[in-house]
Amino acid sequence: MTKLGTMSIADAMALASQWKAQHEEHQRMIAIATRFKGATPAEVVSMWENGRNERGQKLSQFEFTALVERWCELFGALPPSTEEAIPDVAAEGSTEPEPEDDDMLSPRDVVRITGLSLSTIKRMANDGRFPKPMRLSPRRIGWTAREVKEWLNRLDDQRRATRQ
Repeated sequence: MTKLGTMSIADAMALASQWKAQHEEHQRMIAIATRFKGATPAEVVSMWENGRNERGQKLSQFEFTALVERWCELFGALPPSTEEAIPDVAAEGSTEPEPEDDDMLSPRDVVRITGLSLSTIKRMANDGRFPKPMRLSPRRIGWTAREVKEWLNRLDDQRRATRQ
């Protein structure tokens, strides 16, 4: 017979809070994955080119993220950058300061900064298309802001090179 240990109320509350955050992130990822699930490749390309959803409205940040996910799912690569398709994130109230280069970014921070889902980030890190995270503790990973910024700059440089 296995003897169970005890857990403090504070530890239980912290664990419950962590599980709630994980559940909310999971629900968000499901919503992103299902937003354009039925969109055909031609519809995805069209939405990407004109920066508008299937109803002709400008893509929200959520829809932009979902469209990037669908593009990656369909074509196995990131979409080409189109300035008109990228929503004005500042207009949606994002006033977060840019992290310092030596800051450690949580998975949630990296998702926010890149606009990609955590599953896409992990997949890209595993196949070498995104910086690998550092193990901060047995159950925690993080990225240096410098590496994420460099990756975004390289992506922007590639986008600019293809337009010239």
